[in-house]
Amino acid sequence: MDVGKGEQKITELSSQTKGTSFGPLNLGGKTVVYLRCAGDGTLTFKLEGVGQFPLPCTKETEPHGTRNVFDTRQIPQATASVESSPGQIWAIGVYSEPIP
Repeated sequence: MDVGKGEQKITELSSQTKGTSFGPLNLGGKTVVYLRCAGDGTLTFKLEGVGQFPLPCTKETEPHGTRNVFDTRQIPQATASVESSPGQIWAIGVYSEPIP
């Protein structure tokens, strides 16, 4: 994944075919989530106690992803989850970006 300058990896998952939960993740500053999905329907990313967003999947073999930013200065740790449907394949990268 192409990440922004100064972003530090928290976790990455690739070639996932089922929904999953992971964490607790050590957060702080801004938490940046890169997510992409191929297949039918929509998958949903949730960061417990922080927020969530849906991502419509595409039928392309190399789908474009999204970049979402959460303010997690007051959330030192959280569990994340991705809800997906059968036939979807997805990848996620979760990064920390310091707030100057």
